[in-house]
Amino acid sequence: MSLQSATVDERNLFIDLSENTGGSYIDFGASSAMVEFLKLFMDDPISILQTNLTPKPLSNFINIPPTVNRIKVGFYRQDNATQVSIINPNGLEIKPKIDYDYWHLSNILFLDILEPESGTWTVITNGDSGRFEIITDTHNPLSLSTQGQKVFSSDSPVILEVGAFIEGKLSNIENAEMQLRVRDNKGSETIQIMNDLGQKKDKIAFDGIYTVELPPYSEQSILDVQYTLQWKDISTPVVHNDQIKIEFFPEIQITKISDLRGKSESEFNVITFETRVNSYPYLVSLDEIQSLITPNDNFSYRIEKVNLKDTDKSYIFNLFLESKEKIKGDVLFDLNLNTKYLEKDYKSTIKKVQVSVNTKYLYIVGIRYYYWILIFVVIIIALTLIINNLRQTKITGYLTDVQNNIIVDFSAIKRNPISKFLYPKRLNFNSINQLPYSGGYFEFVGDKVYMDILPVEGDPSIRINSVPANGRSDITNGPWIGSSGKQVRFKKNIPYIDM
Repeated sequence: MSLQSATVDERNLFIDLSENTGGSYIDFGASSAMVEFLKLFMDDPISILQTNLTPKPLSNFINIPPTVNRIKVGFYRQDNATQVSIINPNGLEIKPKIDYDYWHLSNILFLDILEPESGTWTVITNGDSGRFEIITDTHNPLSLSTQGQKVFSSDSPVILEVGAFIEGKLSNIENAEMQLRVRDNKGSETIQIMNDLGQKKDKIAFDGIYTVELPPYSEQSILDVQYTLQWKDISTPVVHNDQIKIEFFPEIQITKISDLRGKSESEFNVITFETRVNSYPYLVSLDEIQSLITPNDNFSYRIEKVNLKDTDKSYIFNLFLESKEKIKGDVLFDLNLNTKYLEKDYKSTIKKVQVSVNTKYLYIVGIRYYYWILIFVVIIIALTLIINNLRQTKITGYLTDVQNNIIVDFSAIKRNPISKFLYPKRLNFNSINQLPYSGGYFEFVGDKVYMDILPVEGDPSIRINSVPANGRSDITNGPWIGSSGKQVRFKKNIPYIDM
């Protein structure tokens, strides 16, 4: 220390001495000397108020959490006439040299309290002018520390843990709430309540480690996180700030899932997956892929890599499953990577894949029974077509008028496919545009040709050889068929045309 009357050389001497011995130097010739003197009695001094007083009374508050076991408060008043009143959370004013370790020296007051009452302490200042400053040093054995990982894979759940320590020992804090505030790189904030109840990803209840699960983040980023332990009736929380990173890590991406439908003791490719970092292939060997099957009895499986040129690794893999017995049910696979990434050991998120298995099918001559149904249907259709083809009759012949002009060429008439299939030997009147009637049909049976007349509304009368006709008539030998003043007759061969 140097007094106001010290020379420059004397001050430099004390400065060098304090630096060489690791001590502190206070120059009482400076305006901040009293404040620096107060800090000598504190381990971690924090200035909570620096102001210039006015005649109006000034109130300030000091919030003390329940876990604080010691607090030191220093006051600097430039004017000795300034009155300082300190009121504890119970509403009682404390007095120097009576309550706690509370003393004053000229312009400074110093309060040292062991096991202070938790809550809000009030400082009321009455003075006309001058500088006024409050310095505190709080010893709180409670501290927060991030537990678990701080780097997470994109598109995977983010599980954050923070431990509450009292004198280095994990402790669950009663009547307090742990909050998490997350700020992403876009500036948006999320607030979540953490729990120590053994629920929602919290491993052990009341062990002092608080847990919360955040939804996945799809982009690489650095997130600012703030853990806050807050009591209901006290406004001063315990805060711990940290950061977490979202990175692209190698992950398994399922590209195909197929259910097992087939014989027992036969292998089937049920899963195809790829190993990628974001959208880029990541080559791994088979021993870097961890897999688990549930249930594991009555099943066997193997993973096979798709070979790539110039490397014994791959990023495309097929999983083959075999059922040893006839079984119907579901199989669950757990797939993940256990590899080295960025020179560190890394284990990816487990991918759970469910595959349905049914090997209880009936086989006949090595073919599944429903294939036989299809085969039987195909055979029936083929036989039907063959039989119908055998039933087909080649329809030929002509209808000519009295001048031997060809009115109808039966071989050129297009028939309805359904009618042709059901009645291969018939040719309906309504398929022949040249005829004035539509109710009935011509039927070709061997060398015979019949005309079946089934009149419908609007049809003119029909005569065969000038005799009214109805029903079935044989027209093989070419009788005259008259209707609407016109006559035609059937001829088997092309008639001679007189040019």
